[in-house]
Amino acid sequence: MAWLSGKMDKSDEINEAWKDLLISQSHDVSLCEYSRWGGGVMPAENRAEEFYGQQWGAIGYRHLDNSLNAAKRLTENLSAAVGSEEHVPFDYEKAIVIYNMSQYEGKGEYHTGRIYLREDVFDTEVRDSEGNPVPYNTLNSYRRENGSLYYTELVIESNGVPPFGVKSYYVCKGAGSEAKGSLIKENERCFTLENGKISATIDKTTGYLTSLVCKETGEIP
Repeated sequence: MAWLSGKMDKSDEINEAWKDLLISQSHDVSLCEYSRWGGGVMPAENRAEEFYGQQWGAIGYRHLDNSLNAAKRLTENLSAAVGSEEHVPFDYEKAIVIYNMSQYEGKGEYHTGRIYLREDVFDTEVRDSEGNPVPYNTLNSYRRENGSLYYTELVIESNGVPPFGVKSYYVCKGAGSEAKGSLIKENERCFTLENGKISATIDKTTGYLTSLVCKETGEIP
C-alpha cells in the first residue's frame, strides 16, 4: 500500500519484519512451551543479553517482538505521510487513517486506540475530510486535574473506505459535547445506544436493558 500510494518505499524493512515473523512461528520455536516472563517474573525493559544458554522459545519471542514493533513503526510512518498530504478546511487535533486491505469497499466500526490530546482540549468531535460530523462513541478517556482530556479512545462509524485504499477522519476540539451523530444519547432516565441496525435503551438507575429494537423492521430481535 505504501508503494501504491507513492508515499514511501520501505520494502527492505517490511522484508526483515516478515522474516522475523516467520522465524517466530510457534511450532518452530516452541513458544507454547516457554514463559516469556520467566515463571511469572517480569524482565527488565529493553534488557540486553546473549542468546547463548537461552531457551529456543525466548529467541522466538525476541523475533516476534521485532516484527510487531516494525509493523507499528511502519504503519505510523505511513499514516503520518497520508495525513500530511490531505489538506482539510478546518483545524484538528489528530488525524485517524483507516486502511482497507480487501478488494471490497470497507465499512463498519473502527477502534482508534488511545489518542493523546493537548491541555486545552476538553471535549472532542469527529469529522470527515469535508468537515461533516461522523458518528462515534467514546470507549474510554482520562482527564487532567483541570478537566481537560489527557487521552480518549473512540469507536468511529466509517463508510466508503475504498478497496486497497485509505480514508481519513479527524478528531477536533469539541464545542462542549460530542458530535451530533454520536452513537450514544442520554436523557434524565436512560442511555440510548444505536447504530445502523439496532437501538438499545439502558436504564440509568438499574443498568437494565429496557428496550432493544431492530431499526429495519421495528421489531424486538
